[in-house]
Order: sequence, then C-alpha cells, then structure tokens
Amino acid sequence: MLRASLINGIGINLDADISKHIETLTDPGVFDGFIVANNNTISPGKAWVQATRTNGETVFVYVEMKSEFSFSLTDGKIWLEIKQEAIDNGLLNNEDWSGIASIKTWPTLPSQNFLLIASVAAGQVKDERSLIPKIQSVATRTTTLESKVEKSEKKIEKLEEHGASSCLE
Repeated sequence: MLRASLINGIGINLDADISKHIETLTDPGVFDGFIVANNNTISPGKAWVQATRTNGETVFVYVEMKSEFSFSLTDGKIWLEIKQEAIDNGLLNNEDWSGIASIKTWPTLPSQNFLLIASVAAGQVKDERSLIPKIQSVATRTTTLESKVEKSEKKIEKLEEHGASSCLE
C-alpha cells in the first residue's frame, strides 16, 4: 500500500504552514527505502515529496510505501507522483490517505509534484534517489570527522616540532 499524508481538506492552509517547518529542516527526498532491486522491484520506503498547488502554494507530502512495487521498463524514469487534485482539494482524498501518491514510469518526467527514484537505460537501472540522512547518522558522521581532525592536528603538531613545517607550507 502506498499512502501519503499532510493533506487535510478541512484546514488546507494548515498543510502549507506545517510544510514550511519541514522545508526549513530538509529538502525533498527519500529517507528510507525505495531501493530498486533486480531491475524490476522497488522496496518499501518513506520520502518527502514537494508538491505545488494550483494557487502556487507548496506543501511537503509524506509518502510511505509498505509493500514492494513491481515494474517493467527498459528505458525511462521511475518516480513518486502526487495527484494535483489531491493537494488542491483534500476533501476528495480517501480517509486512509491512499490514492494520493503513486509510482509512475514513463520516458519523461512531469513538470511538478514528483520525486525521481530511478532511471532505466537499456534495461540497466540507475539510482536517482535524493537521499536525506537521518539525524543519528549525521551525528555519527560529525563525531567521526571531529576525531579524524583531532588526530590530524596532533600529527601536524608533531611534524612542526620536528622542523618539518617548511614542507607543510
């Protein structure tokens, strides 16, 4: 099942306001899954898709796919797409938020309301996901980087102590 949320027909401006908070923290992209395997299936996943309403207002839509998606494509693109009418009038949406997002395949991309997952050329799949790192992985990477910088600084100090500073310039 593929479901999308942050589309509320009762308080349509609320979606845009909440989206602005998300926009300040991240870009559209995949933060879990949507991996193409065996050139014919996409794994379950979670993503933020930016969509633009007819009035020009942008919203970030949370999309979650809970089961594998099978496809057949020799050349073209694979993407998540948000239906225009779903973001323009939330009252039309299903209560379980299904039917708002879909996975599409075609040689050319739409002009808006989509997130590219992969492209296929001559039967070979290229991962096109824009990955959003989770805060935990960013913290781990930062800690690792700080440790490497600290070790490098100590090594440079030792080189300077031994008169190798002229080689470092």
